[in-house]
Amino acid sequence: MHVDYDNDGDVDGADFLLWQQDFGTLYDASNYTDWEGNFGAASPAVVASALVPEPTTLALAALGLSFIAMRRKR
Repeated sequence: MHVDYDNDGDVDGADFLLWQQDFGTLYDASNYTDWEGNFGAASPAVVASALVPEPTTLALAALGLSFIAMRRKR
């Protein structure tokens, strides 16, 4: 069931707001029940991307470790 009404990868208050605004036209009470049951859930793609560090983070970590290693050699 699709309950991420704003398509941002999670089921949160923003989705509830869209449900509220479009109640009676696009959404009904059953959509609310679906939203409520999935509140706080994230799509698998969002969860997987949160586990992979950004390349910039890896580069900064490598740079920091190299400075520490150079400083210890002196």
